[in-house]
Amino acid sequence: EDWWSRFKGLQFRKSLREEHAILLRPCSSIHTFWMRFAIDVVFLDEHLRVIDIHRDVRPWRVIVSSGHSISVLEMTAGALPAFIKTGDMLCWSADESS
Repeated sequence: EDWWSRFKGLQFRKSLREEHAILLRPCSSIHTFWMRFAIDVVFLDEHLRVIDIHRDVRPWRVIVSSGHSISVLEMTAGALPAFIKTGDMLCWSADESS
């Protein structure tokens, strides 16, 4: 939730385990500069409702934004279940042991 953590995000990492994701908050845009792998990106409102989805965003390619999002969920490309769509509300639990 601090500026440096949001800025760093997944940059410079070689990979991210498929069952893991990173939540950037507050956040309304991301970029894939200095990324080493493609990601799925989910823009969320204050209730964790899906505003927008970008799948398979390639590294070193793009800036992606959603002006109304409060947070962004990033994960390895292909890890976002196909049934997730705009308007869905997300819920998860954090396992801090791994």
